[in-house]
Amino acid sequence: MVIRREAIDGHYEDSWQGFIAQLPVDRVDDDGEIASFALEDEDDVAAFVAALTEGGLCHLDEQSGVAVDFVVIDSLRGPMRPCAWLEFSSAACGDTPVATAVYRRT
Repeated sequence: MVIRREAIDGHYEDSWQGFIAQLPVDRVDDDGEIASFALEDEDDVAAFVAALTEGGLCHLDEQSGVAVDFVVIDSLRGPMRPCAWLEFSSAACGDTPVATAVYRRT
């Protein structure tokens, strides 16, 4: 999952500290523009999407279905919904697939 830091800082209940307190994982990557972390179980993803929405973030634009504040990522296929603010790529490093996500200012 990838989330715009601007959305967390500006809209999420209790800002960054509130977000960190609700994270269901121990590790989050944060470059100041996007934060990302991995959830393996689909039920965990659905539950955290609901928590983020309840916390004040917008998942998808109601009319277009485009990701607004955060997007669910499949590590091999990329964003599960269109996302104008994220550039995703994947490559192989030997036999290991490697995915990268970069914030794209819109």
